[in-house]
Amino acid sequence: MVEPAKWIEGVRDIVFGLLRRADRWDVISISTAAKGLLAPLLIGGLMWKTRSLPLALAVVAGWHLALLGG
Repeated sequence: MVEPAKWIEGVRDIVFGLLRRADRWDVISISTAAKGLLAPLLIGGLMWKTRSLPLALAVVAGWHLALLGG
């Protein structure tokens, strides 16, 4: 079974390919920076606060989905 976060990353790679063809490097760089900086903080903060790995992973999957749409 594929994790939802990995599925979202796969779709995100396809969208990035389309953005590259359109020379939208600004969107790609902002999204990549936001994912790289905030995803570990989200996981760490939620694990510390709730002690719930499924909740932390669900929030990160939602974060990736939000970045995909934005």
